[in-house]
Amino acid sequence: MLKRCISLEPRFTPAYIELARLRGPNDRSVSGLLRKVVILNPRDPYYSTIYAHWLLGKGQNVNALHYYWKALSICTSYQEAMIGASKVLRKFGQHSRLFQLVTRWQSILRIRRGEQPISPHVYLHGWQLKSELSHKAKAYDNCSTLLFVSILYQGDKIASVGLH
Repeated sequence: MLKRCISLEPRFTPAYIELARLRGPNDRSVSGLLRKVVILNPRDPYYSTIYAHWLLGKGQNVNALHYYWKALSICTSYQEAMIGASKVLRKFGQHSRLFQLVTRWQSILRIRRGEQPISPHVYLHGWQLKSELSHKAKAYDNCSTLLFVSILYQGDKIASVGLH
């Protein structure tokens, strides 16, 4: 029925989406259907983001990031695309790019609401403080673990302790 609907009206986007949903995420034709939806709706970030989510679920992180960027280029404040792009950047370990993306996104939202943008120095100070504290926390965590292990050591054997 949906194929017939598509043959009668090839630009009817909901038919493609529903057909892709019914076929399930593992069907080979879903990629083509979702790509067609993105082509039919080049100015709608929603459909680019749906396709990017599907690509991310398939482990195609680079392609997913491309479609998240495409959605953000259409609408700079589109939250779903921002969250998806952030997840991909975090997976790649691109912490500086992630920081830059979040900073710009927050600035865009503040300007859109009519608020004054926060000085970049505030963001940089917060980033520096967070990174310093995380390194210090790791150092303290390692020291306390070594101390804990040395306390448990009793002669030739280590006492068994249940950690909760």
